[in-house]
Amino acid sequence: MTYRQLFKSFQNELAGKYEPGELNSMFFLALDHYASLSKMDYFMQENYEVKGSAILQFDNLIAQLSVYTPIQYVLGVAWFKDHKYFVDENVLVPRSETEELIQIIQQKRPSAKTIIDIGTGSGCIAIELALIFKSKVFGLDISEKALKVAEKNAEIHKAKVDFIHQSILNENLHISGKFDIIISNPPYVMDSEKAIMPENVVNFEPKEALFVPDNDPLLFYKAIRNFAITHATKDALVAVEINEQLGLETAGLFSGSFKNVTVHKDIHGKDRFVTAIYDGE
Repeated sequence: MTYRQLFKSFQNELAGKYEPGELNSMFFLALDHYASLSKMDYFMQENYEVKGSAILQFDNLIAQLSVYTPIQYVLGVAWFKDHKYFVDENVLVPRSETEELIQIIQQKRPSAKTIIDIGTGSGCIAIELALIFKSKVFGLDISEKALKVAEKNAEIHKAKVDFIHQSILNENLHISGKFDIIISNPPYVMDSEKAIMPENVVNFEPKEALFVPDNDPLLFYKAIRNFAITHATKDALVAVEINEQLGLETAGLFSGSFKNVTVHKDIHGKDRFVTAIYDGE
């Protein structure tokens, strides 16, 4: 089988389950992972015979993708800010939209001594900020299994991050010190939205990192706000990813003790982030 035939087989087997553009992206992601061939390499070698065990690996991948297993879980890797991260079913797959949150932080805060990422998951946000700012960075998560993934990623990228096994919802949460940047991509998808979510998200990604009850969809943001009031330095930046339907409601939580509260749109034009500056001492 040639690489071109492998590409056609991949497309035909999964047609109707994924959009053509998504299939192309997944094929070349897998080709790089299994055969160490870039997209450019493919077009130069598309009539070459597929080497080694790549055919069997692609057969397994197609079977997994047919039941909507996220390709990142099958490969065990995801890309974020041009860096490769280890991921498994204990952490959310990093999204490209979240990269925009880091860009916003860089624009608003060119330097910081202390940073905390609340709900760190795979650690990708905390690690990227540690690499950018060379600061004291902490990553908080309730999941011990997620923290093991985060620790592995920090080691891979040689990033110094202190991980904390705690829940931001714990009223007795005790973390010493104050922070110049408080960032979070917390659970924000309402339970009622499950019906419109893609199968590969609902059926495979950790539900505790995704969903919140319809009757209290902002519970994590309330906890983050309260944490910031007691743990933010003067003029600290708070930056959170949000549910696109709840931009104004989320921003409203930060009235009073914060200034310059702003709702930011993502690249798709949807309300996706809120930033605020702590106005206390």
